[in-house]
Amino acid sequence: MDIAGVSSLISGLRATKDLATAAIELTNDTRIVDQLNRLVRQVSDTQSNLLDTQSQIGDLINEKHQLESRLRAVVSELEELKSAVENLSRYELVEVAPHSFLYHLKEDASNKLPAHFACPNCFAKKRISILQWSGAAAHIHLTCPDCTKVFVGPKNEGYKPPQRRKIRSSSFR
Repeated sequence: MDIAGVSSLISGLRATKDLATAAIELTNDTRIVDQLNRLVRQVSDTQSNLLDTQSQIGDLINEKHQLESRLRAVVSELEELKSAVENLSRYELVEVAPHSFLYHLKEDASNKLPAHFACPNCFAKKRISILQWSGAAAHIHLTCPDCTKVFVGPKNEGYKPPQRRKIRSSSFR
């Protein structure tokens, strides 16, 4: 073997080594690219999941606001009902005439209203309508200003039946 042959063999081996090193580096670069591609896919999937989660959070926030609004309305309605029950409990059902029942304000020192009767029809609807006296008869008639129903009330103590006058027949002549 001559020096030129050895030299060319060494050059060939070096070139092969360089090619092998480049092939190994290329393989490493391909692996890195594959890993980067997987990482990019994972980041993309994570971002997609994050957007979905943010959308769900937005929906939940809207639902929370609607539920809070409904809760405020229910609490307000409950307070109104408590107030109505408290007002209605100040009345008692009394028979003011045979088979005629009305609600009457209970006599209590805390009542600031004068004694009066309340309409049983309106009372059943959780409203208090103060009945108004009307008519001059043996029994007082009471009219509801809301439902316009007329009730027979207690006896009219000041009622005097009209006197019948006799008309003389001679006055017609």
